[in-house]
Amino acid sequence: MRRHRRLPARGVMSLLVAAVMTLSLVACTESSTDTNAVSPDVPATSPGQGVEGRDRPRGGGARDRKGSCGLPQGWAEKVYRGWDGRSGDYDLVVVPHSPNFAGSGLNASHSGPYPFLQRVPLIFYGRGAIAHRGDVRLARDVTIADIAPTTAELLDFDFPQRSSQSLSGVIKPDAVTPRLVVTIVIDGGGWNVFEHWPDAWPNIARLTREGSNVLDATVGSSPSITPATHTNLSTGAFPRRHGVTAIKVRHRDGSISSAFTEGDIRRPQVMDASVSLRMTTLAELWDRAEGNAAKVAAVIPGTYNLGMVGWGARRAGGDKDIVAVLDKGASEWGTNHAFYSLPAYVNSDIDGPEDDLEMVDAWDGERDGKWRRHDFGSIQETPAFAYWTGRVVDGLIERERFGQDDVTDLMYVNLKSPDSAGHVYNMIAPEQRDVLRSVDDAIGRLLRSLDERVGREEYVVIVTADHGQTPLDAGGWAINQAEAVDDVHREFESRTGGARIISTTSAALYFTNAEVMRDNSIRPEEVAAFLSSYTIGDNIPEGSEVPDEFSDRLSERIFRAVIPGRRMASMARCAGIEKP
Repeated sequence: MRRHRRLPARGVMSLLVAAVMTLSLVACTESSTDTNAVSPDVPATSPGQGVEGRDRPRGGGARDRKGSCGLPQGWAEKVYRGWDGRSGDYDLVVVPHSPNFAGSGLNASHSGPYPFLQRVPLIFYGRGAIAHRGDVRLARDVTIADIAPTTAELLDFDFPQRSSQSLSGVIKPDAVTPRLVVTIVIDGGGWNVFEHWPDAWPNIARLTREGSNVLDATVGSSPSITPATHTNLSTGAFPRRHGVTAIKVRHRDGSISSAFTEGDIRRPQVMDASVSLRMTTLAELWDRAEGNAAKVAAVIPGTYNLGMVGWGARRAGGDKDIVAVLDKGASEWGTNHAFYSLPAYVNSDIDGPEDDLEMVDAWDGERDGKWRRHDFGSIQETPAFAYWTGRVVDGLIERERFGQDDVTDLMYVNLKSPDSAGHVYNMIAPEQRDVLRSVDDAIGRLLRSLDERVGREEYVVIVTADHGQTPLDAGGWAINQAEAVDDVHREFESRTGGARIISTTSAALYFTNAEVMRDNSIRPEEVAAFLSSYTIGDNIPEGSEVPDEFSDRLSERIFRAVIPGRRMASMARCAGIEKP
């Protein structure tokens, strides 16, 4: 709770002027070579070297220079890419001081432009098409948005020019066009997680050696949140263009909904990518170019990943691609049959997770119906989920005959358990090692199956992630969003007559009530100035105990930047950002 006295008008305006000056001073600069050339013989101590701990994110990556814009240029660029012009001018983008995070207890969010959340694996493997380079570093910035044009080049398909480029250096000069491309997203599988548990992923490590492991890749935009980043890799663009900004999105009419369902209903039976996705995906473009002869499928743990495939039959000329969704708490896979399809055998013929749960039960040496001495919880939080997901993928490849003709098929897979376990136990807990081990094992099983079903030189597998995770031992403050919103309300209630300024929040965005603000002559810059000075001490509810480890940090400010939507262009100019 904000305990110090309310600032008089002069104090508010002083902060306001300071905040505006921060966004309008000398621009940051950054230089890099925009080329696909592969640096020869780049050594690396381990895949994903240079993953930052607590200190590096505070100062940005090696190419960032802290300027007068309030954020390092690389961070500012990612924030700008993640801002959709449809969001309100009065909404506020918040960038906490790293490693502060929105959350509570063990449930740490993973949204931000910081290197430890942004840097992810980007591994290409395929004996017939992918160069055997091991660790490679390209002489330009690389993001997961580059997956779409790279896949298109593998297919010899003209992909539209967007915010990405093909990683041509990973493709063999004499590449065989693959019959199947499988894109695997390890949810929450950023490099900081993998390097924390270096012995848990031998199959993935083999892919980094035998394929092309592109170092220093990032998700490319902030917030680094599942719906947005999955859509980056499928469209070759960023949220500023493709429209999928976060879990919650604001529409042009001012309403707010989930990214791929109307309102706040997130069941697969009503999912609809057209709610926020306003660009075509690679899968849609390729399928349409081939007269819908290409088989396209996605096996995903919820509606948040729908942006990988696109609108399905919702788009004119599209067909009902296979989309299998296991909603949290559900015992069967589902879909929205209006726009997508799901073969009945996925639930009737493919083994469920029962045997996997029994196997995991024995991992700690006791068969007691528990995993590491606690109840299993949601299936998505356990190692069993990766094995179940893998069987569904394998069953679809076999029964639908993926990779069995001359038209390349596309399969998209999300392996959810590292993210789910991270939210429940945190990435530094041994449960995270268990789920990484299961994900790696599931990938190994899939590779062996692809060798047999499709052919050793007839497929390509791409392994990446949608974000890293926030380790609790980094010393970040868990931002109490409800308390922050209440403090904003108390700060301005004398001017609003009790009406609330903030309508809802996400990890990186405060959705404001613009009508209330306009009616009471409250500028978004004033609210941004208040939050910019907001401290850890302010964020502790009245009567709550101060955690011992923060007793000497109560005066620390929580947010690195708070940016009104209508100031986003100013921030971009200040940071020297020329295009999204």
